[in-house]
Amino acid sequence: MEQRTEEWYGARLGAVGASQFERIMTAYNKRWDCGVEAHSHRSQDVAIKCVEKQKTPSIAHPIPRVEITDTVTKLAAKIAAERLTGEAGHNYQSADMLHGIATEPEAINAYEWETGNTVTSAGFITLDDTAYIGCSPDGLVGEDGGVEVKCPIPSTHIGWFVSGDTLPSEHRAQVQGSMWVTGRKWWGFISYTKVFRPVIIHVERDEDYISELADTIRAFDALVTEYTNQYRIEKDD
Repeated sequence: MEQRTEEWYGARLGAVGASQFERIMTAYNKRWDCGVEAHSHRSQDVAIKCVEKQKTPSIAHPIPRVEITDTVTKLAAKIAAERLTGEAGHNYQSADMLHGIATEPEAINAYEWETGNTVTSAGFITLDDTAYIGCSPDGLVGEDGGVEVKCPIPSTHIGWFVSGDTLPSEHRAQVQGSMWVTGRKWWGFISYTKVFRPVIIHVERDEDYISELADTIRAFDALVTEYTNQYRIEKDD
């Protein structure tokens, strides 16, 4: 499946994609408590991990208590509308985004030259158990890798360069989420401009973070499904 084709847009319709993961992760309000993990499907809480407070020395790690926010409800409503209507909502593409799309092939070529890796194209890939959570990798490498390309303004590129081999935090959810969806072991983060040498950061899977991410994204997808079902039930009534 080639990206930005009618088939690709159709596959992404009503889906929660990796490019949205950071927005979703950031949008949830998390209050950290020490407690015992207990799962809940109560939509009012949009609970990922419900916590029973407990003052026990054996509790070594904080567990997030999650609350819904206005950003979460708006994004969930937008995706629910896509599922109900079969039509995509308005997706604005800025000049910077269009520049990134146009420059991406150059970035891939630069990555291949620098690393010796061969990048193959990919369409929209979904989790094995749901068609509504997925990602559109900028490319796949061999059996275990993939790449994410950014073509930022020069000042952003330099900022990432001086940060060394550290993945920019604002892209962590997308990169780790792509590994979660595809099951791959590593990802190459590429920052490319026509002026400077590319920044290439090798990122390994972070299973602890992916576990938290997966809980959050599945909870959000469940909220979208609830909105969709609620509308259908009220419409039928």
